[in-house]
Amino acid sequence: EKSLAVEAMMRAVLSLFEQPTSEELELRLVQALDRLVAEMHDVRFEFDDTEYPEAPRLAYEVARGLVLSRFPDFGPYSVPASVLPENEQLMLGDSVDDLADVIIELRDVEWRFEHTSEADALWHLENGFRTHWAAHVRWLQVFLHERQLG
Repeated sequence: EKSLAVEAMMRAVLSLFEQPTSEELELRLVQALDRLVAEMHDVRFEFDDTEYPEAPRLAYEVARGLVLSRFPDFGPYSVPASVLPENEQLMLGDSVDDLADVIIELRDVEWRFEHTSEADALWHLENGFRTHWAAHVRWLQVFLHERQLG
């Protein structure tokens, strides 16, 4: 079933933060993020209008600490303010922040899979992806690609 594949990809990303640091950890992160984004295009659910309690939120500082403990040399990168041709401005992105935000969102959805309903969890996953963390993942993927090229 498709939602099981999405949940598996989501947990694959989160599991990287439960493993010891290794030289191949960054490559596994690239693969897990690519697979998760690919699965996001097929998320389907029926809206669940049940009122559920809010998921306990992972503190940003904790998520940021997890990222830095596994990827201590992650940091800032340049990103265009807009990808439109007339743009000439650069902004500063932060790979640690990008990944911390993704972890927070995925932990929230993980809790929902366990404590609410599949439809509720998938709605939060898809909504968070579309409105927030898709951009973080996309810029993070570019950052990681550049690192791989050396």
